Amino acid sequence: TQEELEAQAETAASNGQYTAAAEAYRQMNSLGYLSSAELGEQLCELGDDALFDDENTIAAALYQESANLGSADGKRGLAGCYEFGAGVAQSYEMAFQLNLELAQAGYGAGVYYDVADAYTDGRGTSRNPEQAIYWWNRYLETGSTTFIDPDEVRARIAELEAEL
Repeated sequence: TQEELEAQAETAASNGQYTAAAEAYRQMNSLGYLSSAELGEQLCELGDDALFDDENTIAAALYQESANLGSADGKRGLAGCYEFGAGVAQSYEMAFQLNLELAQAGYGAGVYYDVADAYTDGRGTSRNPEQAIYWWNRYLETGSTTFIDPDEVRARIAELEAEL
């Protein structure tokens, strides 16, 4: 039943058995208890837990499956795995591509920061001052101070504009 599968998934996850928990969620999806979007979110949450427990290979696989199901959060987790080589071969190019897709979809301040920073430094992509300025401005538009102080962003923009 749905309740039994939910309990099975939750017990497995709480015991660090992320693969078993994911399988229970997949069964719930195949039986119509979870939509594909809900499955993607559950797999992403399991990926977060696995990453926290240094189960990086499992986390990366869960994020990949989650992203394949359309989860933006899964794609963001996978980008982090590529950036830091957690469970996958480090690839700034893959991290950048995933973050750019998220930024273009309006995911938010964190990806705007990462994309702007990548264009500023040429990490994972060609250095591109015009695109860096664009994404730094998008970051400023969010009003976020979480990732970098807005005054520092304005200083970076001024430096980039001076290059043009």
